[in-house]
Parts: sequence; structure tokens; C-alpha cells
Amino acid sequence: MPKTPKKREKVLYGKTVRVDTGCGKLYLTINKDKEGKIYEVFCKMGKTGSCFSSICESLARMITLVFRLDGGQDLIAKHLMGIECPSKIDTCKSCPDAIGRIIQEIDKPQTN
Repeated sequence: MPKTPKKREKVLYGKTVRVDTGCGKLYLTINKDKEGKIYEVFCKMGKTGSCFSSICESLARMITLVFRLDGGQDLIAKHLMGIECPSKIDTCKSCPDAIGRIIQEIDKPQTN
């Protein structure tokens, strides 16, 4: 029998991270459940309506599904990090690479 995703709590708390990519600004919101585990991910590119915007949203939905099925944070990050695209910049190889890095580093203390 297939696993059933965990049901969403009424209120979740999280962080939104902005990162510059070769395609523009990417905003990634990561919400956690009451146990402190990542529960859902929302991804938004600076410009709406583009083809990549819809791909970004679909990627976030798939990542969310994996987290709801108790997928591991490190496993998801590992599979996204390192993906390259022609629009890469010094700090970001691609939008999936940026998402993987954010997922991996979301719980680490921020240094400025």
C-alpha cells in the first residue's frame, strides 16, 4: 500500500530566503511542522507567468511531497545541488542548485 502524505497543520512557521540566480531573484519559503521538520516548500521567481516560474512551482510541489512522505532533508539537497544551467553565476550553478543549498543550510546559524 502506498504511503499517505502527512496532513497539513492549520498554522506552520518558516523562513523565506532570497537568492540571486542567473535567471533572476529566487524566493524560497520553507515551512516546518510542530516537530521542526520541513513540511512544505514554496518557490517563486521574481517574474511571474514565465515558463520557468511554472517549472519552479512544480519543483517546489514535488519537494513538498517528498517531505510530507518523510523524505530526508540531506537526500533532497544532495540531489539538487550541483545541477548546472547556462545562466549560472559565481554563487549559484542553477535554480535547483540554489534550492538544494537553501534546504541544506536552512537550519544553520546565519553569519553576516
